[in-house]
Amino acid sequence: MSPARPAEALAAAEEFRPDLVVADMVDFLGQLVAAVRGVPYAVHGSTLPLAGPLATAFEKALEPRFREHGVTRTPPVAYLDPWPASLLRPTDEYPVTRIQVRAQPHSSEAGPSPVPRFPGREGRPVVLVTLGTVVDDSTAIESIVGSLTPLDVNILVAPYSGDGLEEQDLPDAQVRSAAFVPMKDLLAVSDLVVSTAGAGTVLATLSRGLPMVLLPMGLDKPVNAERAAAGAALVVARPGQVGPAVAQVLADPSYAAASGAVAAQIAAANTPDAVLEMLLR
Repeated sequence: MSPARPAEALAAAEEFRPDLVVADMVDFLGQLVAAVRGVPYAVHGSTLPLAGPLATAFEKALEPRFREHGVTRTPPVAYLDPWPASLLRPTDEYPVTRIQVRAQPHSSEAGPSPVPRFPGREGRPVVLVTLGTVVDDSTAIESIVGSLTPLDVNILVAPYSGDGLEEQDLPDAQVRSAAFVPMKDLLAVSDLVVSTAGAGTVLATLSRGLPMVLLPMGLDKPVNAERAAAGAALVVARPGQVGPAVAQVLADPSYAAASGAVAAQIAAANTPDAVLEMLLR
Protein backbone atom coordinates (compact mmCIF):
# COMPACT_ATOMS: atom_id res chain seq x y z
CA MET A 1 0.00 0.00 0.00
CA SER A 2 1.30 3.45 -0.87
CA PRO A 3 2.20 5.53 2.24
CA ALA A 4 0.16 8.34 0.72
CA ARG A 5 -3.11 6.47 1.16
CA PRO A 6 -3.09 6.29 4.98
CA ALA A 7 -1.91 9.90 5.10
CA GLU A 8 -4.73 11.01 2.83
CA ALA A 9 -7.30 9.05 4.83
CA LEU A 10 -6.10 10.50 8.13
CA ALA A 11 -6.05 14.01 6.69
CA ALA A 12 -9.64 13.61 5.48
CA ALA A 13 -10.66 12.29 8.91
CA GLU A 14 -9.02 15.27 10.58
CA GLU A 15 -11.23 17.56 8.51
CA PHE A 16 -14.39 15.44 8.80
CA ARG A 17 -13.94 14.49 12.48
CA PRO A 18 -16.13 11.36 12.53
CA ASP A 19 -17.82 10.08 15.68
CA LEU A 20 -18.09 6.58 14.18
CA VAL A 21 -16.39 4.73 11.35
CA VAL A 22 -18.11 2.01 9.32
CA ALA A 23 -15.49 0.06 7.38
CA ASP A 24 -15.53 -2.89 5.04
CA MET A 25 -14.28 -6.09 6.63
CA VAL A 26 -11.01 -5.90 4.68
CA ASP A 27 -10.63 -2.12 4.74
CA PHE A 28 -7.43 -1.24 6.64
CA LEU A 29 -7.82 2.52 6.21
CA GLY A 30 -11.19 2.74 7.95
CA GLN A 31 -9.91 0.76 10.91
CA LEU A 32 -6.76 2.88 11.07
CA VAL A 33 -8.76 6.12 11.08
CA ALA A 34 -10.89 4.82 13.97
CA ALA A 35 -7.83 3.79 15.99
CA VAL A 36 -5.95 7.06 15.43
CA ARG A 37 -8.95 9.21 16.26
CA GLY A 38 -10.07 7.06 19.15
CA VAL A 39 -13.61 6.52 17.87
CA PRO A 40 -15.58 3.26 17.57
CA TYR A 41 -15.88 1.45 14.29
CA ALA A 42 -18.25 -1.15 12.93
CA VAL A 43 -17.44 -3.76 10.32
CA HIS A 44 -19.59 -3.85 7.20
CA GLY A 45 -19.66 -7.32 5.70
CA SER A 46 -19.81 -6.72 1.96
CA THR A 47 -19.51 -10.46 1.53
CA LEU A 48 -19.90 -13.47 3.81
CA PRO A 49 -17.63 -13.49 6.90
CA LEU A 50 -14.04 -14.53 6.31
CA ALA A 51 -13.25 -18.14 7.16
CA GLY A 52 -11.36 -18.54 10.45
CA PRO A 53 -7.83 -19.13 9.07
CA LEU A 54 -8.22 -16.33 6.52
CA ALA A 55 -9.51 -13.89 9.15
CA THR A 56 -6.57 -14.75 11.44
CA ALA A 57 -4.04 -14.26 8.63
CA PHE A 58 -5.62 -10.93 7.71
CA GLU A 59 -5.44 -9.69 11.30
CA LYS A 60 -1.79 -10.72 11.65
CA ALA A 61 -0.94 -8.86 8.44
CA LEU A 62 -2.57 -5.69 9.76
CA GLU A 63 -0.80 -5.46 13.12
CA PRO A 64 2.52 -4.07 11.77
CA ARG A 65 0.67 -1.38 9.85
CA PHE A 66 -1.02 -0.14 12.99
CA ARG A 67 2.32 -0.11 14.83
CA GLU A 68 3.78 2.05 12.08
CA HIS A 69 1.27 4.72 13.09
CA GLY A 70 1.78 4.27 16.82
CA VAL A 71 -1.68 2.90 17.56
CA THR A 72 -3.22 -0.39 18.58
CA ARG A 73 -5.90 -2.02 16.50
CA THR A 74 -9.18 -1.99 18.40
CA PRO A 75 -12.03 -4.50 18.02
CA PRO A 76 -15.18 -3.42 16.17
CA VAL A 77 -18.36 -2.66 18.10
CA ALA A 78 -20.61 -4.54 15.68
CA TYR A 79 -20.67 -6.51 12.44
CA LEU A 80 -23.21 -5.16 9.97
CA ASP A 81 -24.34 -8.07 7.82
CA PRO A 82 -26.51 -7.69 4.71
CA TRP A 83 -26.91 -11.46 4.32
CA PRO A 84 -30.25 -12.87 5.54
CA ALA A 85 -30.10 -15.52 8.24
CA SER A 86 -31.54 -18.23 5.98
CA LEU A 87 -28.41 -18.12 3.81
CA LEU A 88 -25.95 -18.37 6.69
CA ARG A 89 -24.30 -21.54 7.96
CA PRO A 90 -23.39 -22.68 11.50
CA THR A 91 -19.74 -22.47 10.44
CA ASP A 92 -19.98 -18.72 9.69
CA GLU A 93 -18.01 -16.94 12.41
CA TYR A 94 -18.56 -13.31 13.41
CA PRO A 95 -15.92 -11.45 15.45
CA VAL A 96 -18.54 -9.43 17.37
CA THR A 97 -22.30 -8.98 17.64
CA ARG A 98 -23.99 -9.39 14.26
CA ILE A 99 -26.59 -6.82 13.23
CA GLN A 100 -28.47 -7.57 10.04
CA VAL A 101 -28.83 -4.54 7.78
CA ARG A 102 -31.21 -4.47 4.85
CA ALA A 103 -29.55 -5.14 1.49
CA GLN A 104 -30.59 -2.60 -1.11
CA PRO A 105 -29.68 -2.25 -4.79
CA HIS A 106 -27.67 0.75 -5.88
CA SER A 107 -29.81 3.73 -6.92
CA SER A 108 -29.20 7.28 -8.04
CA GLU A 109 -30.01 10.33 -5.94
CA ALA A 110 -31.10 11.98 -9.19
CA GLY A 111 -34.00 9.54 -9.54
CA PRO A 112 -34.70 6.66 -11.95
CA SER A 113 -32.46 6.31 -15.00
CA PRO A 114 -33.79 5.42 -18.45
CA VAL A 115 -33.59 1.73 -19.28
CA PRO A 116 -33.60 0.38 -22.85
CA ARG A 117 -36.96 -0.94 -24.06
CA PHE A 118 -37.89 -3.74 -26.44
CA PRO A 119 -40.44 -2.30 -28.90
CA GLY A 120 -42.69 -4.94 -30.40
CA ARG A 121 -41.48 -7.56 -27.90
CA GLU A 122 -43.47 -6.55 -24.85
CA GLY A 123 -44.71 -9.34 -22.61
CA ARG A 124 -41.64 -11.52 -22.94
CA PRO A 125 -39.41 -12.22 -19.91
CA VAL A 126 -36.49 -9.81 -19.55
CA VAL A 127 -33.18 -11.47 -18.70
CA LEU A 128 -30.61 -9.10 -17.21
CA VAL A 129 -26.99 -10.09 -17.93
CA THR A 130 -24.27 -8.45 -15.85
CA LEU A 131 -20.73 -9.40 -14.93
CA GLY A 132 -20.61 -6.70 -12.25
CA THR A 133 -17.95 -4.04 -11.76
CA VAL A 134 -14.92 -6.32 -11.38
CA VAL A 135 -15.06 -8.78 -14.28
CA ASP A 136 -14.45 -7.29 -17.74
CA ASP A 137 -14.81 -10.20 -20.16
CA SER A 138 -16.50 -9.34 -23.44
CA THR A 139 -15.96 -12.91 -24.69
CA ALA A 140 -17.99 -14.28 -21.78
CA ILE A 141 -20.72 -11.70 -22.43
CA GLU A 142 -20.87 -12.71 -26.09
CA SER A 143 -21.08 -16.41 -25.22
CA ILE A 144 -23.80 -15.83 -22.62
CA VAL A 145 -25.86 -13.69 -24.97
CA GLY A 146 -25.37 -16.20 -27.78
CA SER A 147 -26.72 -18.98 -25.56
CA LEU A 148 -29.78 -16.87 -24.71
CA THR A 149 -30.85 -15.73 -28.18
CA PRO A 150 -32.58 -19.04 -29.09
CA LEU A 151 -34.98 -18.43 -26.19
CA ASP A 152 -38.10 -16.30 -26.53
CA VAL A 153 -36.79 -13.70 -24.07
CA ASN A 154 -35.58 -10.11 -24.13
CA ILE A 155 -31.92 -9.75 -23.20
CA LEU A 156 -30.80 -6.66 -21.30
CA VAL A 157 -27.00 -6.47 -21.05
CA ALA A 158 -25.28 -4.27 -18.49
CA PRO A 159 -21.62 -4.80 -19.45
CA TYR A 160 -18.53 -3.55 -17.66
CA SER A 161 -17.89 -1.91 -21.03
CA GLY A 162 -19.83 -2.03 -24.27
CA ASP A 163 -16.93 -3.55 -26.20
CA GLY A 164 -17.62 -6.68 -28.18
CA LEU A 165 -21.41 -6.63 -28.47
CA GLU A 166 -21.35 -4.55 -31.64
CA GLU A 167 -19.22 -7.19 -33.35
CA GLN A 168 -21.79 -9.92 -32.78
CA ASP A 169 -24.49 -10.66 -35.34
CA LEU A 170 -27.25 -10.44 -32.76
CA PRO A 171 -30.95 -9.75 -33.32
CA ASP A 172 -31.25 -6.05 -32.48
CA ALA A 173 -34.87 -6.34 -31.38
CA GLN A 174 -33.99 -9.01 -28.79
CA VAL A 175 -30.79 -7.59 -27.27
CA ARG A 176 -30.23 -4.19 -25.68
CA SER A 177 -27.17 -2.78 -23.92
CA ALA A 178 -27.85 -0.63 -20.87
CA ALA A 179 -24.28 0.65 -20.35
CA PHE A 180 -24.17 1.97 -16.75
CA VAL A 181 -27.60 2.15 -15.15
CA PRO A 182 -28.17 1.83 -11.37
CA MET A 183 -29.05 -1.72 -10.38
CA LYS A 184 -32.35 -0.66 -8.82
CA ASP A 185 -33.59 0.53 -12.21
CA LEU A 186 -32.32 -2.56 -14.05
CA LEU A 187 -33.98 -4.93 -11.60
CA ALA A 188 -37.27 -3.05 -11.86
CA VAL A 189 -37.69 -4.18 -15.48
CA SER A 190 -36.13 -7.67 -15.19
CA ASP A 191 -37.59 -11.12 -14.57
CA LEU A 192 -34.34 -13.04 -14.09
CA VAL A 193 -30.70 -12.08 -13.53
CA VAL A 194 -27.58 -13.72 -14.95
CA SER A 195 -24.42 -12.73 -13.07
CA THR A 196 -21.03 -13.89 -11.86
CA ALA A 197 -22.35 -14.13 -8.26
CA GLY A 198 -20.77 -11.01 -6.81
CA ALA A 199 -22.20 -10.39 -3.34
CA GLY A 200 -23.71 -7.02 -4.26
CA THR A 201 -25.54 -8.36 -7.31
CA VAL A 202 -26.73 -11.51 -5.53
CA LEU A 203 -28.10 -9.58 -2.55
CA ALA A 204 -29.66 -6.86 -4.69
CA THR A 205 -31.39 -9.46 -6.85
CA LEU A 206 -32.64 -11.39 -3.84
CA SER A 207 -33.96 -8.17 -2.30
CA ARG A 208 -36.24 -7.85 -5.32
CA GLY A 209 -37.34 -11.49 -5.24
CA LEU A 210 -35.90 -12.38 -8.66
CA PRO A 211 -34.45 -15.79 -9.56
CA MET A 212 -30.89 -16.10 -10.85
CA VAL A 213 -28.53 -18.08 -13.04
CA LEU A 214 -25.03 -17.73 -11.65
CA LEU A 215 -21.67 -18.20 -13.36
CA PRO A 216 -19.13 -17.75 -10.51
CA MET A 217 -15.90 -16.11 -11.67
CA GLY A 218 -13.29 -15.94 -8.91
CA LEU A 219 -12.89 -14.33 -5.49
CA ASP A 220 -15.78 -15.08 -3.09
CA LYS A 221 -18.24 -15.76 -5.88
CA PRO A 222 -18.36 -19.57 -5.72
CA VAL A 223 -19.35 -19.30 -2.04
CA ASN A 224 -22.02 -16.69 -2.80
CA ALA A 225 -23.38 -18.89 -5.59
CA GLU A 226 -23.50 -21.93 -3.32
CA ARG A 227 -25.59 -20.04 -0.78
CA ALA A 228 -28.00 -18.65 -3.39
CA ALA A 229 -28.33 -22.10 -4.97
CA ALA A 230 -30.25 -23.23 -1.89
CA GLY A 231 -33.33 -22.54 -4.00
CA ALA A 232 -33.23 -19.12 -5.62
CA ALA A 233 -30.58 -19.79 -8.25
CA LEU A 234 -29.12 -22.31 -10.65
CA VAL A 235 -25.32 -22.40 -10.91
CA VAL A 236 -23.45 -23.13 -14.14
CA ALA A 237 -19.77 -23.65 -14.91
CA ARG A 238 -19.48 -22.23 -18.43
CA PRO A 239 -20.99 -19.26 -20.29
CA GLY A 240 -22.54 -21.50 -22.94
CA GLN A 241 -24.61 -23.26 -20.27
CA VAL A 242 -26.46 -20.09 -19.31
CA GLY A 243 -29.19 -20.32 -21.95
CA PRO A 244 -30.46 -23.81 -21.01
CA ALA A 245 -30.22 -22.88 -17.32
CA VAL A 246 -32.32 -19.75 -17.87
CA ALA A 247 -34.94 -21.80 -19.69
CA GLN A 248 -35.05 -24.23 -16.75
CA VAL A 249 -35.40 -21.49 -14.13
CA LEU A 250 -38.11 -19.63 -16.04
CA ALA A 251 -40.08 -22.86 -16.43
CA ASP A 252 -39.87 -23.75 -12.74
CA PRO A 253 -41.71 -21.29 -10.44
CA SER A 254 -39.97 -22.69 -7.36
CA TYR A 255 -36.91 -20.53 -8.07
CA ALA A 256 -38.90 -17.30 -8.05
CA ALA A 257 -40.81 -18.48 -4.97
CA ALA A 258 -37.57 -19.18 -3.10
CA SER A 259 -36.16 -15.79 -4.05
CA GLY A 260 -39.41 -14.14 -2.96
CA ALA A 261 -39.14 -15.78 0.44
CA VAL A 262 -35.62 -14.42 0.88
CA ALA A 263 -36.80 -10.99 -0.28
CA ALA A 264 -39.33 -10.98 2.56
CA GLN A 265 -36.55 -11.72 5.07
CA ILE A 266 -34.42 -8.90 3.65
CA ALA A 267 -37.34 -6.46 3.77
CA ALA A 268 -37.83 -7.27 7.47
CA ALA A 269 -34.20 -6.44 8.31
CA ASN A 270 -33.03 -3.20 9.91
CA THR A 271 -32.80 -0.22 7.60
CA PRO A 272 -29.40 1.49 7.34
CA ASP A 273 -30.85 4.50 9.20
CA ALA A 274 -32.08 2.27 12.04
CA VAL A 275 -28.68 0.59 12.31
CA LEU A 276 -26.95 3.97 12.43
CA GLU A 277 -29.18 4.99 15.33
CA MET A 278 -28.25 1.78 17.18
CA LEU A 279 -24.55 2.44 16.73
CA LEU A 280 -24.70 6.06 17.83
CA ARG A 281 -26.60 5.41 21.08
